[in-house]
Amino acid sequence: MSAPTKELDKITTAVNKLGMGWSLCFVGEDQAGKLGTLTSDLRKGVSETGDGKRIASGFSYWGIGPTIAWLAACNDNLYPVMNQSIRNFSSLWDKARASLDPQNYHYVSLGVGSGEKDGQVLRDLHAMNAGLYYFPVDMSPEMLRMGGREAMKNTQVERSKLLPVQIDFSLDENAAELRDLLDRILGDAPILFSLLGNTLSNFEYDVSLLRTISLLIRPKDRLLLEVAFTDSLSDDALTAAAEEYDRSRMFKEFVSSSLFQNTDLRVDIDSISFTSSAEKDRAILIKSLYRNATDGLVRITLPDRTVIQFPERDTIRLLTMRKYTDKGIADLLSRCGFSSLKRVRREFPSRKAFRFGTELLLLSPSGEVKKETSYSWALFLAHAGADKAPAKELYDLLSPHCKVFLDSESLMLGDNWDRELSQAQRKALVTVVLVSANTDQAYYEREEIAAAIHMARTSEGEHRVVPVFLEGANPDDVQYGLRLKHGLHLSPTRTLADAAKELLNLIAQLKQ
Repeated sequence: MSAPTKELDKITTAVNKLGMGWSLCFVGEDQAGKLGTLTSDLRKGVSETGDGKRIASGFSYWGIGPTIAWLAACNDNLYPVMNQSIRNFSSLWDKARASLDPQNYHYVSLGVGSGEKDGQVLRDLHAMNAGLYYFPVDMSPEMLRMGGREAMKNTQVERSKLLPVQIDFSLDENAAELRDLLDRILGDAPILFSLLGNTLSNFEYDVSLLRTISLLIRPKDRLLLEVAFTDSLSDDALTAAAEEYDRSRMFKEFVSSSLFQNTDLRVDIDSISFTSSAEKDRAILIKSLYRNATDGLVRITLPDRTVIQFPERDTIRLLTMRKYTDKGIADLLSRCGFSSLKRVRREFPSRKAFRFGTELLLLSPSGEVKKETSYSWALFLAHAGADKAPAKELYDLLSPHCKVFLDSESLMLGDNWDRELSQAQRKALVTVVLVSANTDQAYYEREEIAAAIHMARTSEGEHRVVPVFLEGANPDDVQYGLRLKHGLHLSPTRTLADAAKELLNLIAQLKQ
């Protein structure tokens, strides 16, 4: 036996004998960088509808306070999406498991949650594969510890086979790193992945997340997906969907816990509200909002000690949730390259004309991902350094309503700005070029214009270029391929606010 093997055996033996409190853990992401992302999202513009300042999915569960608040909310009878889904999971899983191929699966849980559901899966998979490895994956170390510990209760899985992975699995590059890690440890052994608890619905771009997860799934792997469903998009159903969350004080304490932990805002539970809307014919979209209901401006100190203004009626979006229609679920699977092996659902008790509930799907990769361009940004603002002020003004007008990339607002400390700018522009639907008397001498803006024109020519229909001529700019002097582009010309009677409205109308048309 080689020396490294002996040392590994010592570690394995030690972990197995130390008991419930110990496990090995892969720490795969810089938490300081995640804090920068959270801070940047809280600096976004003013919006009364939750489309400006926000706490992105993942950060709602990030830290010991949110973790404890989440576990408390899961036990609240007034929060049926989680409370009922935990109670009903065993019967749904039993039916879905019957369609699982008889193979020696290992288990990767994307978002460990409270751990009870993982525990049921582990007990059944261990009966099929006594040597199974369990990889709970989450960006929150606290969720990994608490959820993983709960999942391991009453199982025969060896403690050394519990390998938590601290990483944000929603990012393509992280998913690739996770796949590489699994390949090195498990080789080509089959894996059952899971995304449970309606986690998918918490992401603003849910299709993008599921497509990222599809990068992890090989032909003999399977995905266990849980979603909340609705059989109606009626006004009554929309109202009931919002009320379902609004009546749970514990859920309100959970969604506001990230604000409480990461800012000095005096959080008032009564300032939390829930709005709902029909997301075309695919889902009911519910937004959890924290609104400044005071009579004046509130100043909030962020984790980096900077202070932002929180005006009266402004909002911070705390979390998004969805209830999917049958068509919405089918569309998700089609666009992300999955086939359904088994679908089972449980309705919540109700006397209403419509039905809510949870559905568990056992999926296999179909290998047929619908081709579509994946956009991270709606608009990329290109400007000369001397035009930073109008660029920031336009950003503030647009950012409450769509995702806008502006270097001064979107880059984080430590980013390689040349690489990040290029990547952001490639993943933007539209490049907006601010043209002024300064443009001709702006080297980097001219590079961004050339890149935008090239993308528009080589990928027609996938990237658009819109010049915005600031006051004093002479369109006749513009080169770089912009002359043929229909643009916006500002004047004393046509302001940046007018330009912002027209750009937002363009985005709405392109998305349709």
